Amino acid sequence: SLIEGHLDCFQFLAIMNKTAINIHMWNLMCNIHNTFFFLLSCFSIVASQFVYVLQGRTKTYYIILVGIIGMLISSFSLLMADLSIPLWILIFTSAFSGMGVGFIFVELQVKVQVDAGREHMADATSTSYLIRILAQTVMAAIYGVIMNLSLNQGIKAHPQITLSMLNKMSDCRTASELPAKLLPLMRAISHSGIR
Repeated sequence: SLIEGHLDCFQFLAIMNKTAINIHMWNLMCNIHNTFFFLLSCFSIVASQFVYVLQGRTKTYYIILVGIIGMLISSFSLLMADLSIPLWILIFTSAFSGMGVGFIFVELQVKVQVDAGREHMADATSTSYLIRILAQTVMAAIYGVIMNLSLNQGIKAHPQITLSMLNKMSDCRTASELPAKLLPLMRAISHSGIR
């Protein structure tokens, strides 16, 4: 459940990373953002396939531990990230995040199915998936409340900026409509919302 919020942080930092203010650079950032998530997905797929190789050679505990360590490396790098972090570092740390997601999700799903046995496999798989989706929904709601509280504090401190402006900034298509001189301040407010 924390993984989805974690990926949202990567997405947001990938968009907010650059200091460019013209439409061409925002379009470039959209392309980088898409590339970033493509690479994250690729790392997750590779890790998912690699789990199959590891399952016959090691215990579930160690596979999950490797995934958790990957997620921790990724989490700590996000915790230390600021607006000036180079994009290549975000992409590099996304490899650890993708690896963690691939290892953890696949291994835990297989573990649930094996432990449930053949006669209860469908029920166990459905229940496991339902619990994971519900946990992600709850964590996204909590994350959203915390982020909105932080954004509202930033808006109160800077009355020339509105929530609508912050929403436009997070969309590559509408970001060019914003006043260029306020973009650095708006990035700082948005960045404080995810930290």
